[in-house]
Amino acid sequence: MLVLHVNWAGDGLRLWAESLSVYHATTTIEADTHPFAVDAAELSRRLLDADLLDEASLGACEPIRLMLPCNVDAPCPSDRLSIAAGEVDSGVAVELRTVEVPAVALDNVHALAAVLRLEDRGPTDDIAFGHSLPWWIALARFVLELLEDQRFIPTLIHAAGDEDGLRAAWRPWLLDESARDRMAALMAAMPPVVRATQEAGQTAEPWRILCEAVETLSDATVRFSLIEGNFIAAIDGRDASIDPSVAWLGGLLERGARVPVAGSGGDLAVLDMLRQVRSWLVRLEDGDRARPFRLGFRLCEPGAGPHDDPDTWWLDFHLLLEGEPPATVGLDRVWAASPAAQVVDGHQIDRPHELVLAELGRASRVYERIESALSEAHPVGIALSTEQAAQFLREDREVLEESGFDVVVPEWWGKRSSRLGVRIQIDTPDDPAAGGGTDAGSARLGLDSLVRFRWQLAVGDQPLTAEELRQIAESSAPLIRVADRWVEKAEALAHAAGVVADEETGEVTLRDAIRLAQGVQVPGVTDTGLPVLGLDAQGWVGRVLGLGPKQHPQRPDTIEQPSTFVGTLRPYQKTGLGWMDFLEQFGFGACLADDMGLGKTIQLIALLLHERERDGMIPDTTLLVVPTSLIRNWAREIQRFGPSLTHHVHHGPQRLTGEAFIETATRHDVVITTYAIVARDRETIGSRSWWRVVLDEAQFIKNPPTQQARAIRNLRAERRVALTGTPVENRLTELWSIMEFCNPGHLGPAGDFRRRCAVPIERHRDAEKAESLRKLVHPFILRRLKTDPTVIADLPACTETKEYATLTPRQAGLYQAVVEDLLSSVDEVAGMQRRGRVLATLTRLKQICNHPAQLPDATLAALQGLAGLSPEAAPADEVQPLSARSGKCKRLMEMLDEILAAGDSALVFTQYRRMGHLLSAMIRQDLDTDAQFMHGGTSPPRRQEMVDRFQERDGSMPIFILSLKTGGIGLNLTAANHVFHFDRWWNPAVENQATDRAYRIGQTRPVQVHKFVCVGTLEERIDQMIERKTALADNVISSGEQWLTELDTERLEEILHLRADALEADA
Repeated sequence: MLVLHVNWAGDGLRLWAESLSVYHATTTIEADTHPFAVDAAELSRRLLDADLLDEASLGACEPIRLMLPCNVDAPCPSDRLSIAAGEVDSGVAVELRTVEVPAVALDNVHALAAVLRLEDRGPTDDIAFGHSLPWWIALARFVLELLEDQRFIPTLIHAAGDEDGLRAAWRPWLLDESARDRMAALMAAMPPVVRATQEAGQTAEPWRILCEAVETLSDATVRFSLIEGNFIAAIDGRDASIDPSVAWLGGLLERGARVPVAGSGGDLAVLDMLRQVRSWLVRLEDGDRARPFRLGFRLCEPGAGPHDDPDTWWLDFHLLLEGEPPATVGLDRVWAASPAAQVVDGHQIDRPHELVLAELGRASRVYERIESALSEAHPVGIALSTEQAAQFLREDREVLEESGFDVVVPEWWGKRSSRLGVRIQIDTPDDPAAGGGTDAGSARLGLDSLVRFRWQLAVGDQPLTAEELRQIAESSAPLIRVADRWVEKAEALAHAAGVVADEETGEVTLRDAIRLAQGVQVPGVTDTGLPVLGLDAQGWVGRVLGLGPKQHPQRPDTIEQPSTFVGTLRPYQKTGLGWMDFLEQFGFGACLADDMGLGKTIQLIALLLHERERDGMIPDTTLLVVPTSLIRNWAREIQRFGPSLTHHVHHGPQRLTGEAFIETATRHDVVITTYAIVARDRETIGSRSWWRVVLDEAQFIKNPPTQQARAIRNLRAERRVALTGTPVENRLTELWSIMEFCNPGHLGPAGDFRRRCAVPIERHRDAEKAESLRKLVHPFILRRLKTDPTVIADLPACTETKEYATLTPRQAGLYQAVVEDLLSSVDEVAGMQRRGRVLATLTRLKQICNHPAQLPDATLAALQGLAGLSPEAAPADEVQPLSARSGKCKRLMEMLDEILAAGDSALVFTQYRRMGHLLSAMIRQDLDTDAQFMHGGTSPPRRQEMVDRFQERDGSMPIFILSLKTGGIGLNLTAANHVFHFDRWWNPAVENQATDRAYRIGQTRPVQVHKFVCVGTLEERIDQMIERKTALADNVISSGEQWLTELDTERLEEILHLRADALEADA
């Protein structure tokens, strides 16, 4: 397996990769070379064989130099490689060193397409993506969006010492607010590995990497498109030595960017050409200089301005004053103030008249109609005809915005509600059997059902009458008032509307009808030429899907629990049972996305029992795919709640194959297997068709291109159910993957979905696209939350408290030594080195707050020297109990002692394996009881033994220590009524998942959640930020501890500083 990384080096992108096999085989280390980086030629071959890239995109193989974290003798593996190798943090101190890495270049011309191709086709089972890939994918999409919006300009560059004189270049337009915000977001999100590039012995500045990449890739892409389009033919026959503009155009339209300077006065010619180009660009650039205000324009509909004429629009002038929140001041208030005033309407503006007139003059150079207002003494706006208003909305508005002006347009502009188009109308019978099937259960309807459709002309969600269509067709105005709303008219649309009016109905599958409603062209269906605005359905399709603007999916009636179900279903669980059964009868897959702990498992078991009791059916076998750690849990739950169901576990080295597997599977109601086994035994498991395939923890297929996800989607089954508490964790493609399993083809191909939905919603916060996607998936996803009292009223209370601990004198001395060591040297380094030093310091501080013994021995010895704690002092300290050397541990032991005395049980979560072992030893020493510890190295059988022993509640194992990642999902640990978060993850969602191991269905006692915080330290300050929901807290929640590395030294000192109250009161 390879882990692929991308860096910017020299003047382009370079690919390099770590090899898992080479990493395992590495025994000798060569100085300054990366020992387990794959050879560049081999990397090229692997990328081509996997069809991740094509030959045209790959360039030369040449090494690059990176500043990487290294231990004593070699670079540290990336976290992705460490996970693949099954390793954990060794605790060994690391330092940043320059390492030479073999790399293959990407051709700049094809680089953007290559990066996006990697996103579409990877990662694969053999090539994983490092943290740099998602960042470069985001940058590539940003650059392409700029170019697609034609937000680029030609420039002329004269670099100092450039022997070629002048060079022509295409530059992206980055001076408007939206582009600046995107650049700032990319800068803030740049992963450490991207910053690692070394040039001329120095680490490249992150901002320069970002700017160079955006500018270079923009220029290469635009230049290649123009060369392909043969735009150079426009200046054929013109003499570049006579006309400087021809020379400039030649440099922009050819592969070589050099601009020849004619004549003997070379320097003067260079200056003159630069001056001409600069004069041309300055109008745009002037608009983006920092100002305390911006001139703005608001377009008002007829009747909303000072004119009563129904055909007159009004463009109002105003000032937008920067601030929180921004303030708007009309120009009438400006003119009412004195020309020499410094305050207007309570806002600081020096010489307001002069500044406003200067801005109006600048605006008139990009929108000439404003010139008429400059003849007035105190202009406040201009009148526009309907034609002029339409041109303003379509063209002039964007030019003004890109020149730095504030522009406000009517709310309906650009919205679906003002768009002329078509809606697809589907008419189906109320009873599916009337459409040709025998009944809903046997007809197997679903997305493959054939439905009749017709086009309906509409404005937004409102169908058009014949009279309204005639009004649109006869009007010559570009904007028309129809049904109390303004509609933009284009002649092509009006012509297409006439065609649609005569169009007969057609027949397509329901899947294709939904795709048509999303604007996707379907073979065999005539393209109307009009935008498709949505879908309206009558009959059973409308009842089940509810896709129309005023429709909602029908929720089925609650059905009673099966008589063979052992136990009692809660009302909301009966609803879930009925909902899954309802969708399956109509041939649709379901995603049950209830909150963790609400009993998705028993709802699925009840469904299996229900279908066996209904009409005397004897269904075929259900294939249940689960994470490895949950195999035994599912087997036990089936035995407990559905003992009449037979099940077979397909797992382990002795599992069946071939005909033996087929025969055994046929004899059982349920076959339980794992995601990895489905991928490994895909031929055996895929050789038969299943009655139903169920995925538990369905987020395991969130990465669509992996072999595992493909194997799951290729399984043949009449019914599909996905169980997950987190249908979307990070990206919308995860939702696509789950829906593609449940209802194949419903959201279209992955690439098309990413372009139509994921990018507009994730990148641009497109509310219309988000609502459209919500309507599409809503019928197939059922999600209930524990916090909703209508869902479950009898779950006991869950109380969260902060447990504040102090540091021992030794902890405080070590803590202060680490902080002072960082602050004394952090300003001596920059970039990647600074980030690495801050992160290493943060880890040490967290370890010290937990317990000094969590530090590696060498690190502890060095810190004792810095803190003035002589080694001779250690033996006297060692006679104390292990817990006494940590304020946090001492407090935990006191609380656990009380819990044991009360006969209660507790879960203790820590993110460090070493700390877990220390806690286990302390509990044995201080409390004379055993505490089991589950971590990533615990085998599945052993894990189940631990869970069973704890759940027995016989007092033999009342304390269960778990690593946060291993024990945070999929376990039912309701025997605990106390949950301790010993060290904090600083992500509430992760901590809540861990809490839900105890606070879930089956819990009968109130649950106490204890979150430890060391007062006066970094822990308390971060906790306060999260509680206050500050902007900084958002960064903490979204990116862990990375945000700390971006702080300046003063702010860093403020957060890390040890306050006096951190020390024990009696110290």
